[in-house]
Amino acid sequence: RKVNVPMVQFPTYVTHKVHKHYVDCVMWVGDLLLSKSLNDRILLWEPLGDRESLASPAHDYTVLEEYLLEHCGIWFIRFGMDRSRRLVACGNERGVVSIFRLDDIPSRPFCVLSSGGNGKNGKDDCFVRQCAFSYDGAILLAVDDKSCIVQYEKVVDETN
Repeated sequence: RKVNVPMVQFPTYVTHKVHKHYVDCVMWVGDLLLSKSLNDRILLWEPLGDRESLASPAHDYTVLEEYLLEHCGIWFIRFGMDRSRRLVACGNERGVVSIFRLDDIPSRPFCVLSSGGNGKNGKDDCFVRQCAFSYDGAILLAVDDKSCIVQYEKVVDETN
């Protein structure tokens, strides 16, 4: 059946101030945004301004939380978020995956996993490029730049 898709000519929100480099991943958390750039951190932020007006796109924002990463300053390392929007997992250029709870303050990873992709001299040299949670959040997949997919099971303790 035919569906009418609305055409939008102007963005309702525009900013280049949240990150100083390329943004390689962004996801909604309710009305907030979670985004990652090349500066070893994921930011949880709120776009501010009149988002209903198409005449002048807003560009103000408030950073609510920073999730610090290590060795994550290269292009195209994407984080994954579970369906409940409570957990975020992100790899790095040393084959390590860090998992954060969005409601934990201070924002430190509660779990750090090795991807198992050991390279030369026993060091992890494969970049974990993307993470993805299963529908129920019980399984986490991490993929590296050497075509290796690593599966972690029971990432979250159901009692917490």
